[in-house]
Amino acid sequence: MHYNWNEYYSPKQLQVLVKTGFLIVEAQMLKKFAEINQQQLLNRVKCPILIIHGDNGEEERQLLERSRQGLCYLGGGSRLEVIHGANHSFLDIHGSCDLSYSSLANRTLTPLHDY
Repeated sequence: MHYNWNEYYSPKQLQVLVKTGFLIVEAQMLKKFAEINQQQLLNRVKCPILIIHGDNGEEERQLLERSRQGLCYLGGGSRLEVIHGANHSFLDIHGSCDLSYSSLANRTLTPLHDY
């Protein structure tokens, strides 16, 4: 997923982010994320979805739980696979798990069903 951060933050906020490595998120943005109706959004998906998720850290575990809750709203055959020790970007695992294509293909990417 790619975000156009210019839609959410002012040029000044983005400069602060580049300079400091963080920025302050406004309450309105958090409110928008909190108001997302997961059931309404996910019920529109009609094909099987494979969600690959990490579980490293409290925030990641909270997001993982949200993904588990949303799985029941997705089309039949959808699955959730957890990569233990990975964070959201999968960049901090440092060899603690195998993310190679062959590993994931053997583990999770089997056909969900025929169309």
